[in-house]
Amino acid sequence: MAKVITMLPANIRGFARDFAIDQLPPGYVWNLVDYIPNRHQSGCTIRGAWTLLSSNSLGGPIWGGYHAPYAKGAKLLVCGSAGNLWDQSGWQNPDVTTQSPATAVGSMFTSGKQNGVMLRDRVYFADATGIQAPKYVTYNGTSLAISQLAGANVPKATVLAVYKDRLLAGGDPANPSALYFSPLEGSIAHPQGPLGDWDVKSMITTSRAITGIMPMAAAVLIFHDGMIEKIRGAKPPETNTDTDMALDTFTAQLGCIDTASIVPWEENVIFANMKGVHLTDGSTIRSLTDQGGIGDAWREIYLLKRSGTQVCAEVYLNNLYVSILTNSPNPDLRSFLFVCDLSQRTWYRFANVEATSMIRATTGGEEIWWGVDPTNRTSAYAPRIARLSPLNIAQREANTEAPLSGFANIVDPDGNSVLPKIETGWMKLSKPEIEKRIRHIYVSHMTQANGAVEALRVSAKVSAAPYTAYQDLGTVPTTPNYERKRVRYGRPAYGLQVKVEQVLPTHMTALYDIGVEAWASDGAKL
Repeated sequence: MAKVITMLPANIRGFARDFAIDQLPPGYVWNLVDYIPNRHQSGCTIRGAWTLLSSNSLGGPIWGGYHAPYAKGAKLLVCGSAGNLWDQSGWQNPDVTTQSPATAVGSMFTSGKQNGVMLRDRVYFADATGIQAPKYVTYNGTSLAISQLAGANVPKATVLAVYKDRLLAGGDPANPSALYFSPLEGSIAHPQGPLGDWDVKSMITTSRAITGIMPMAAAVLIFHDGMIEKIRGAKPPETNTDTDMALDTFTAQLGCIDTASIVPWEENVIFANMKGVHLTDGSTIRSLTDQGGIGDAWREIYLLKRSGTQVCAEVYLNNLYVSILTNSPNPDLRSFLFVCDLSQRTWYRFANVEATSMIRATTGGEEIWWGVDPTNRTSAYAPRIARLSPLNIAQREANTEAPLSGFANIVDPDGNSVLPKIETGWMKLSKPEIEKRIRHIYVSHMTQANGAVEALRVSAKVSAAPYTAYQDLGTVPTTPNYERKRVRYGRPAYGLQVKVEQVLPTHMTALYDIGVEAWASDGAKL
């Protein structure tokens, strides 16, 4: 008697590669691209299209910025590799489809390792090359102004942070291992604070060149290539003043050179390196990639990271978004936006969302603005600022009793259609192990588009080798309602792996189940 075997987990959590392809944990699949798992309509629902915020090109790849809540009004500041600071308007518009112009403010650095930091109504930016001293941006309610720190002993820092009302600076090429502390603004000796002369004694020498600084509640993490140090205390060294700060090694096994990947989340710090994406509360370190089962996949892609780029990350609605850029022609190793559900430590991926930088909203509703990678795109779409939140907006199903012509298919602004893909693990068809005859593969889905099109391609393979080719079995048509479609696959096998990929754009795609109809052969025969 024929039996239908379910190939898709009932509660999809994410994709995993750190396990044998025939031993994936419950809830995991081998690959998951442009589907959001276990949210909205089904176990797998297509992501939304990202939308552009900038209506004009910003001249060169965007390396950073800051959403500044100035006393006279909030501003979205954006820095590009063309060397300009831009005032991006329209960020507060609740309509996520509206584009707004970005206005050039003045000269900034052509590259930076991180976003700006804010202290006392000023936003500070550092030069990635360490050639110039940091610059700061002010806003008087009418116009933005750019100035450069010009006091004595100001370091030409490449990384900055703010801790206990002081500006912290590190990575000066003249003394790359030194962490400098700005004076307190309003103090007797240095009333101008960071804008005036810096105390030559107000510094701590760390063990290696500083690549990142991240303050926590009662400590400061100092990142290096291959290690992390921790500074405890509240009073930095100063001339004629004793310090209570102490420098300790936090870990000599992990470090970070991708400064833009160092981001806070609640009372934790997240950072990325070649070994994975990690989370620390200041006392222990956990690998989010290893916990989510994608450590091998991450390390393989990281080794292909594009020269001159760095991993950038941000947190939106308790989801971590991590962008890594490559030049690989292999579809499985191209640039991806990795997404981690921080509550479950599970991962999935978005294609065609390649970010050169990410800027988190500091006021109002949550949002992430990201710099669109200009590689392989025309100047009409990059480098510009885009919104990340539309990726997570649920795609509403159309009323099946009304025409679908009023619903646009999901296409990113650069013209690339959103085409999700899922690959199950390789599953044995019976226990005890006997050969089974496969008759059909069933796909339960709801796929809506303008007109009847064959949108979903189904393919399968009986080989348990992870990267062998699939056999194309055909496509299934769109359906405005929940339906179970089948494709024929008449052959014997011990096990099977199934791939369902979208080949044409749709308005909404929801995948519910993948089943295999098979019946047993004589178990005594090989």
